[in-house]
Amino acid sequence: AAVAGVSSSAIPTDACAADPSADVCLAAPRPSSRAGPSRDSVLLQTRHDKVSLGLDTANGSPIYSGDIVFFRVQRTGKFISVSRSMRNWKTKGEVHCSWSNKGSWESINVTRVNGAGQMMSGDEVFLIGHTGNPITAQGEQVHAYWNHWGTWQKWLIETKEGGPIVDGSVVFLRAHTGMRLDADAPNSPGTVQLQYDHMGDWQALVIEAKVPRSTTPEPTTTEATTESTTTMPETTTTAAATTTTTPEPTTTSTTTEEPTTTTTT
Repeated sequence: AAVAGVSSSAIPTDACAADPSADVCLAAPRPSSRAGPSRDSVLLQTRHDKVSLGLDTANGSPIYSGDIVFFRVQRTGKFISVSRSMRNWKTKGEVHCSWSNKGSWESINVTRVNGAGQMMSGDEVFLIGHTGNPITAQGEQVHAYWNHWGTWQKWLIETKEGGPIVDGSVVFLRAHTGMRLDADAPNSPGTVQLQYDHMGDWQALVIEAKVPRSTTPEPTTTEATTESTTTMPETTTTAAATTTTTPEPTTTSTTTEEPTTTTTT
């Protein structure tokens, strides 16, 4: 929004810091070649901690280093995307938030610089796009053109409450420059950039796990092994001795009488 009749020179560079109790932050726009309000207009950014959007409750599963997540712009519902350049389709690595898709181009691997573990507010992370390149902060520009892993590629992931980051947490991404990433701002729709160090609704992102982890511990199954002993009764076989008496053969002798010879004279 613009406030008519108010010169940007009359507004402090960081009106939020000048009046911490204010419900509205007045920020003088930076000179830029992008389309947007003129230099004589004043941008209004509502304080996120003063205005309850009522969109998200962070009570989801924990986020761990190496998880694939989506970053949704809380204010507009668009997702941060790493895609081919809108101006030159052959160039890969443009970072923007023009779409409401949740596909591979919006899938970002969030990896802790200090290694494995659950993601906590204040951790330094690499944000790796589907191309394998980490997201880079170069001045006010945000892109993923390079396969570098230095200071420009490190981001501080923060929440206002501190503590663990879970599926549905509202997070802010601070670059090495100290500026926080803002996305789909009213003065530059669809653009992901680094303009201010605020933690307002322009910078608020909802982290969503692509595959939420289970919050219920898996049941532990103890396999009971029962040894079954079967005792077979021993079978005693008694062989009955059978005695067979064979009678002696009876031999009958037949005596043949010598024939009698009678001589007749």
